[in-house]
Amino acid sequence: MMKYWLGLLLVAAILIPGFAQGLTSGVEVGGRLSSYGPKHLTGPDKGTNTCPVCRYGLLPSVQVWVNTDKAENVVALAAALHQAVQLHGGLQAHGGLHAFITVLRPQAQFAEVESLASQANYHDVAIMWLDPCSKSVSDYQINMSKEVANTVFVSSENRVRHKFVNLVADAKGLAALQSAISDLF
Repeated sequence: MMKYWLGLLLVAAILIPGFAQGLTSGVEVGGRLSSYGPKHLTGPDKGTNTCPVCRYGLLPSVQVWVNTDKAENVVALAAALHQAVQLHGGLQAHGGLHAFITVLRPQAQFAEVESLASQANYHDVAIMWLDPCSKSVSDYQINMSKEVANTVFVSSENRVRHKFVNLVADAKGLAALQSAISDLF
C-alpha cells in the first residue's frame, strides 16, 4: 500500500507543476515572427493573401491568432484594435500601428470566419483566415488545444515585444493590451 501512495505522490509531483505554469502558446518574447499567407477578409489588403509580416513586419503591430475564442471576444478585440490604430496614427502614418486577427478554421468552416469578419468589419483591422493545418501554425508555435482561445503578439521590427495567451476583452485585458501597445511608441 505504501508503494501505491509513494507512486501516486511521485506522479502528482511531476504533473502538478505543469498545471501551475499555465498554458503556453506562441513565439516567445524576443523571438522573430515568420512569413505566412492568410486570406484577408477585411482591412487594407482585403481580397489578397498578403503576408502581414512581409509587408508590415518592421512597423508596430498586433497579431491575434484565434483558436477556440468566442465571436464576442474576437469582435471586442477588433473594436479595441481599431481604436488603438486610430490612436497611434492610423494606417497612413509612417510607423503607425497595424492590426491583424488570424482566425484558424478548416476550409469547411470558412463561412463562420466570413460571418465573424462581417461583424468586425473595420477598414484598418485585418480579419484573416488561415487553415489550422498550415505550416505557419507550427512556425508561430500556436498551441491548438481547446484550452487556448487566442494568442496575441505585440511586435515591432519583426520581434515579439509582448505576448498574451487567452486575452479577454474586458477592462483588465484591454488595459494590459493598450499598455503593451503603448510600449511600442
